[in-house]
Amino acid sequence: MKTPEASKVSKSIFTFVIGFIILFVGIGLNKIFGLVDFGVIITFFGFFVCVSGLLIYTFAVIKSWFS
Repeated sequence: MKTPEASKVSKSIFTFVIGFIILFVGIGLNKIFGLVDFGVIITFFGFFVCVSGLLIYTFAVIKSWFS
């Protein structure tokens, strides 16, 4: 079992953090400013980016197990 590639891990963590920030910006737009439609769209986009970062990390770790 090798360690996962550092570039993929750092890219996935960075993507996760950016998605998490976008997620909270969408929630803030929704709750604080009352922009419900725009806030929901931003929240879903942030959730998608956050989950894609986790998937990249997961596949990097699984790939390292089998190489």
